[in-house]
Amino acid sequence: LKTNFFDKAKDQALSLNESAKISERIGNTISSIKSDNESGGIKKLAKNKYVIGTVVIIFSIVTLIIIMRGHGAPGCNDSNVKALVLDISSGELKNILLNQTIISEMGTDPRVQGSPKYKDWNNLKNDNDKIKKIIELVDKQYVELNTELTGIRTNEKNDKVKKCNCSATLTFSNGKSLPINYTAQFTEDGQLYAEVSGLK
Repeated sequence: LKTNFFDKAKDQALSLNESAKISERIGNTISSIKSDNESGGIKKLAKNKYVIGTVVIIFSIVTLIIIMRGHGAPGCNDSNVKALVLDISSGELKNILLNQTIISEMGTDPRVQGSPKYKDWNNLKNDNDKIKKIIELVDKQYVELNTELTGIRTNEKNDKVKKCNCSATLTFSNGKSLPINYTAQFTEDGQLYAEVSGLK
């Protein structure tokens, strides 16, 4: 053997050992990067789930508060409010039409009849042919009016007492109109209550 054989062998062994260490370090680094990436993805997913969960909880709390508060005050333009206002208005409009029809059909002042109301006369229509005819004329006239609630305006809204104060116009197919005011409020048991003024 050459005199420097062992020295060269030792140098080669050290070189191979160093290469193995470098290779191991590279492998560890790759594994670490991969692991970090995976855990980062998991962390990101967990973070997204946390955010979504938080939003759902907040939304649920807000919904619960709204339900507990009974939705606050009704809106002047709510469909159920408008329907109730039109229903109340129809009663008074039919009273007006009834009085006009009594004058035209009977030729007498309605006050002689004790300021009759449509509801009362409607209950008597099956007992009297004359009353029945007048009620039928009133019903026909009312349908032809095709009453609509337009120009709705909110004057005041109080969520604490669950009440709104509104103005609007009753418009009719004959081109005439009638300005009215109305209030709508939720009662303690959650029922809708309305008052209409300006009909007389």
